[in-house]
Amino acid sequence: MLLLIDVVSKYVRRQRLSGPEIPLYYGLNTSFTLGSVVFGRLCLWLAW
Repeated sequence: MLLLIDVVSKYVRRQRLSGPEIPLYYGLNTSFTLGSVVFGRLCLWLAW
């Protein structure tokens, strides 16, 4: 959800700024989101 709200909304509104910190910003949001998904799936698998 964080990825959709933060990253995709800025991309759709074309508010992406160019600069050296932008790949880090998008990379951190993407890795946080993927980590949350993996953690959630692991918890569901362990609870099964």
